[in-house]
Parts: sequence; C-alpha cells; structure tokens
Amino acid sequence: MTKEEQAKFTSPKIAKELRKKFANQAEVIPINLKYKRNIGRFIRKIERAHKKAEKSTLFFS
Repeated sequence: MTKEEQAKFTSPKIAKELRKKFANQAEVIPINLKYKRNIGRFIRKIERAHKKAEKSTLFFS
C-alpha cells in the first residue's frame, strides 16, 4: 500500500487490516458533501472564537 493510499485513512493500522480482509475487492466511492461551504464557515467561526477566548481574562467562579 502506498503512502498516498494510507493517507486516506486516519490510521495506517486500519488501512492494513482492511487490506488483509478485503484485498483488492475494495472500490473507491466518491462522496458529494452537502453543505460543505456552510460547514467550513462554521468551523472557521469556532476556530476564531477559540483564538479570542485564549486572550480573554474573564473568570467565572
């Protein structure tokens, strides 16, 4: 299995086990993500909020 193929999995161990189990029977399935742009915006918004929160000196007790 090439590094490029392994990069498609979050864990190379999972990729190796799948390869053992299914050998060359696996097929590539294209996925069309709905709301990709909205999800991207939401994630960036959360990341900006986290950065702002890092700088905050507000304490709750």
